Amino acid sequence: MTQFLQRDSPIPRFFAYPKFLLALDLSETAKMIYVLLLDRARLSMQKEEWQDAQGRVFVHYTIQSLAATIHKSEMTVKNGLKALEQQGLIHRQRQGAG
Repeated sequence: MTQFLQRDSPIPRFFAYPKFLLALDLSETAKMIYVLLLDRARLSMQKEEWQDAQGRVFVHYTIQSLAATIHKSEMTVKNGLKALEQQGLIHRQRQGAG
């Protein structure tokens, strides 16, 4: 049965999707990764320990977690992150031995 949205309907949780992404030549996967990182960054903005000395917010989101969240392979996520980095939308810093 179809349920239509009504004035008093509860709105499910949602992600903010920046309009500028629509104009970029990026895969839908890369755009979704950006949206997930942006959502995670909003959480980081609330805690000082998730900012560097210049006040820049950072997030920790493993490739494995991103892949599981969007139901894509790790290689697909790596390609999406690379595309975002090439567009200057993110800066990655690897953690640990890998």
